[in-house]
Amino acid sequence: MSEAAHPSPASLDFDSMTEDETMAFVEAFLTRLSYAGLQAVISAAEAKKRAKREEEREALLAEFQERVASLGFHVNIELTEDPPRSRRQRSDLGQPARVKYRGPDGQQWSGRGRPPEWITSLETSGRNREEFRISEE
Repeated sequence: MSEAAHPSPASLDFDSMTEDETMAFVEAFLTRLSYAGLQAVISAAEAKKRAKREEEREALLAEFQERVASLGFHVNIELTEDPPRSRRQRSDLGQPARVKYRGPDGQQWSGRGRPPEWITSLETSGRNREEFRISEE
């Protein structure tokens, strides 16, 4: 086959290729790799991704600082990663739970977690849980 049909990587002009053309090249390249080769490419791509992200972060920070300075202000801007989202903590965390149910023999239950044996046995015998609710003052 001729060189025009299959150009060597050294003769490819990546700078003149569009992103779509580059992605087509990458797809063709990836199909030829072994599992180990794909792992190596993934590691290299992750490293490039981190580097590009850092470059964009630094460029954005420089742009912010330049715009702020052009307005005559001086601000110390620090870009940080988003903290991982977590569930909101209860406002009463660490406090004993308020008793909501009291059994016929003085047993108590807050209404949280698995129902205690005394209330499940009463419900099984046909009683209603609400009979044992403590009235809220």
